[in-house]
Amino acid sequence: MGKRLVLWDIDKTLLDVDGVGFEIFSAAFAEYSGLTEHQETRGAGRTEWRWFHDTLLANSVDPADDGFARFLDVQDRLFAARTADLVERGRVLAGAERVLRHCAGDSDIVSSLLTGNTRRNAERKLAAFGLDDLVDFSLGPVWSLIMSVVRCCGARASHHTGGVRPRSSAGSCRSGSLCR
Repeated sequence: MGKRLVLWDIDKTLLDVDGVGFEIFSAAFAEYSGLTEHQETRGAGRTEWRWFHDTLLANSVDPADDGFARFLDVQDRLFAARTADLVERGRVLAGAERVLRHCAGDSDIVSSLLTGNTRRNAERKLAAFGLDDLVDFSLGPVWSLIMSVVRCCGARASHHTGGVRPRSSAGSCRSGSLCR
């Protein structure tokens, strides 16, 4: 195992999927909720769970305990069906494949992900462009990494501001389904 860990975000760092991910989320939410028309809560910098939860609330849909897991099943099926769209409309950003290959070829470096994407979405997006074998998904759930960083940053911010803790947009890790 490597001596250095490099954590990558996916969207707008490694890839640009030109809105396909948003379209898939929207279609999956419509199918999950039964709402053919619904208020979107699009916005960067959130985890999939937070996006889902915000969209539930914006549309007055009561969050079910197993709702996110059921939503992810729908979303995963739609991602699988739209792989060609990801490739046709999306692109690997300049230098991303080269640096990922460099890191993968260096035994002192382990590349993994720090992203708001669920693990399944991360795997689907990277696989569509042949990059999935260049990052280590075995380090644990993508979401647990982001939640650890959020907790750490929150604690540091609290220390430096005399107890004021910023609100997290990362959501809650209440369910094992978050890491699917």
